[in-house]
Formats: sequence, structure tokens, C-alpha cells
Amino acid sequence: MSLATEELQFPAISGFPVQLAVNASAAINIKIKGNANFKQQSDFFLNGYIKPSAFVQLSVQMGIVGTLGQAGLTWLTGMRTSTSLDGGIQVKKGKELKVFLNTPEDSMEIINFSSKLHFRMVDETENTDVFQDHTETRSCTREEVSEIIGWQLCSEMSYPDPASGLVLALSGPLRVAVTLTKQDRGLQQYVVEAAYNYIAQENSWIPSEAVFHFFLGTPKSDLKRDVGVDLSFSVPQKKFRIQFIQPKKKIEIDGRIEFSKNSRVGHLELIVDDRDVYYIKVCLHFMRSPSRMNTSIKAQKRKAVKIHVLKNSFVSNPSEKLPVLLITYF
Repeated sequence: MSLATEELQFPAISGFPVQLAVNASAAINIKIKGNANFKQQSDFFLNGYIKPSAFVQLSVQMGIVGTLGQAGLTWLTGMRTSTSLDGGIQVKKGKELKVFLNTPEDSMEIINFSSKLHFRMVDETENTDVFQDHTETRSCTREEVSEIIGWQLCSEMSYPDPASGLVLALSGPLRVAVTLTKQDRGLQQYVVEAAYNYIAQENSWIPSEAVFHFFLGTPKSDLKRDVGVDLSFSVPQKKFRIQFIQPKKKIEIDGRIEFSKNSRVGHLELIVDDRDVYYIKVCLHFMRSPSRMNTSIKAQKRKAVKIHVLKNSFVSNPSEKLPVLLITYF
């Protein structure tokens, strides 16, 4: 698409006409595809992608025109960008949310801006840069950050050396580029999940039973980035469960309380990385006298039981236990 085209020619004292030409053009391309379902406000999905790209160029030429050709200066400035956004949002019954973002295959050019100034000779067919000396700089996000997100953001800049005496802005040669390059080849998607459900309890703001789930991760990636938490509890059953997941550690906590006529028994189990199990049991026994109570505490450490199937038989790994600590109060 041509934005402006103008060419002027006027005489000069030297006898050679001076020509001034200005040309501005642009190209814009936007690809959009998707589908959506909004039957209910609390139950809908939206999937699709948008891939915008644009290119804008401004060319200015000024010089003299003779029988043997043209000579003068050419100023060329351009900017281009090519990005994409591919993903979706899903909501189910107002209690489940899933947001996913698909990643590009290799890299993405966020912006590329360049400005060049050329000197054109009559007897030469190619342009040469007026200013040969230039300074280049490059900066990128730190390796630790790039490893976590799976992408590296880099910016490059090239501009004339200050010693060349160039002071006019954008007169060139100038180049600025910002790119996003994938570092994890197995990274295909970012996923965010959140869900909850509960059963209300009469005359109380605390639910009778409830579950909560949150997950943020990159499935199928080479590097583990998953972070999540799962929480569930039941007041009638007197138990709860909490699970934490992060790239270097997995922790699971299970607890429950048993009630009987003359005793209360609490169980607390901590499992680390599906390997080490820490178990604590607290027993409260009420004596016939209301002022007397027997308390015992039991602590254990063992390995998580792994079950292997061998010819339709089950073999369990033996557990390792620490000495039992027993404390009695009267």
C-alpha cells in the first residue's frame, strides 16, 4: 500500500537539475481465526489466534540528474514487526478456569527499525554507506530468567560512532531490533488452571467440604516449571489434604482426627518428593476423672511404599522407622 509518492525537480546554479523524491509505503497483514461459545455467562470457551505483521518504509532521495546518471544522497527508513498470539480461555460452570497460550515454533520479531544514509556516485551501480564507523550494542535477559520462562528477550542497537561527527537523529545508519527467541525446544504451551467446589454448611460460613486446585506450568517442556497447589478438606470426616508442587520439590500433607468416647487421635503425615514420609500420631485418652488425661505422641520416618507388579504378585519395599517417642502426662 502506497502512502505517499512525490517527486520534484528544479534547476540549480550549476546547470544540473536537482531532484527530490519521497516515497512512503506500508504493508499490514492480520490473520485471525477462532471459535467461541457464550451460551451461558458461567460456562463458555474462546479459542483462536491472531497474527499481526506490519512493514512501513520511507525513502527520500536528493541529488542531481545528468545525462550520465544520478548522484546524491538516499535516506531509507523502515520498520517491521511480526508477532502472534495463540491460545484460549475456558470456563465451566463458573468454578473451573483454564487459560492456555501456545508458543511459536522458534522466534518472534517484536520490532525491527532501521535508518540508512547512502551516497550514490554516477559511475557506481551500488550504494555505499556514508558513515562506515558505527557502534553495536546487544543486551539480553539473564540466563536464569530465560531458563525459567523458556524464552530470551534480546535487543540490538547499531548507531554511528560519536567520533564520526554525526549529530542528526535518524539520518543513519541506525538499527534497533527486539526479538524473542525460544530457549526450550520442548516448550509448546503455557497453562493456567484454577478450580474450586464446595458443599455449604448450615449456620456457618465455613463449607462442610471443599476442594481447591491451582496450576501454572508448561506441559511437555524439557525443563520442569510446574507450580501448583491442591487443597481439600471435609468437616464431617475430620480430614484434610494439601499438596504443593514446584520445580524442585513436591510436598504432600495429609491429616485426620478420630473421635471416640474417651479418646481423640490425630494423624499427620508429610510426604516429600514421593520418597520420604514423616508421620506423627497424637493420642489423647480421657481418664475417669475429668482432671486427668493421658497423652502420647508417636513419630516415625519411613520411605514411601512403592508397589511393583511381578507376575501378578505385589512386592513392597521395606520401610525404615525411627524410634518411637512416647510421652505420658497425668
